[in-house]
Amino acid sequence: MNLRQARKKIKTIGNVSKITKAMQMVSAVKMKRAQKDAFEGREYRTVLDMIAQKVMSIDDCHTILQSQTKKNTVKKDKNLFVLITSNKGLCGSFNVNLFRFLSHHTRFEKDDFIVVGKKGAEFLAHIGASIKANFSDQKPLISAVSPLFSLIYDHFVNQTYATIFIVYNKCISTFKNEPVMVQLFPIKNRDIVLEVSSTDAIGTQQYMIEPSLHMMITALLKDMLQEKIKTAFLDSMAGEHASRMIAMKNATDSAEDIMYNLTRLRNKLRQQNITYELLDMIAASSSSSNN
Repeated sequence: MNLRQARKKIKTIGNVSKITKAMQMVSAVKMKRAQKDAFEGREYRTVLDMIAQKVMSIDDCHTILQSQTKKNTVKKDKNLFVLITSNKGLCGSFNVNLFRFLSHHTRFEKDDFIVVGKKGAEFLAHIGASIKANFSDQKPLISAVSPLFSLIYDHFVNQTYATIFIVYNKCISTFKNEPVMVQLFPIKNRDIVLEVSSTDAIGTQQYMIEPSLHMMITALLKDMLQEKIKTAFLDSMAGEHASRMIAMKNATDSAEDIMYNLTRLRNKLRQQNITYELLDMIAASSSSSNN
């Protein structure tokens, strides 16, 4: 490598570093906004789970719940998976870990998929999986919650699939995402999970529900399932922006390290050229003095 090539590479990598730095800052802003939306809704989801747990404790509720889930007993062993990924790349192992997790828990040749995110659609199309719907073009992406729930609810009512799952990356913290799979249908009493530490007095009180327990259960379960889908969307978006921010920070740091090494190499090459020129001048001066 000569001096001109070193200077050109330093300039090119410097431009790349500026781009990755800008993308890091943009992702940091989007990550804070997405994490705020995800965390602010947790209190509502906690209260909703508490209400669901209390209503499920009523004896008559078990009969209604069993009648709703019993009709979804499908003879054929076929499941539906809702896969939530990112629309864009440059987010590290965010999508790769989710694809690896999905590969261990699904049968691509038998099960059907609904995708939210272009990366998931590309992956499933590449391996030849059956994609029944694609919500990747929804703008904003959170607007796909209602039509997605309506679609999977219709599949549940029509007894198309034995089980319906949603697969996404759960945002644990800024530096950690965990792939999870949540069962949406059929609904069982044990699937109602509380996010609170105390459940005292649940099932020990008498409740009067109007207009009817059946209408209350139906509306409550639909609201709870839509909230689970919305949670998956918000967690996935928060994890995506966090992963992209970290990936761009690592890329910026690597670019700066390369620039540092190239700068040292450039200085060595320049010093080498100066030394050669001085030696040529000394040799020419000595030759002229000897003559």
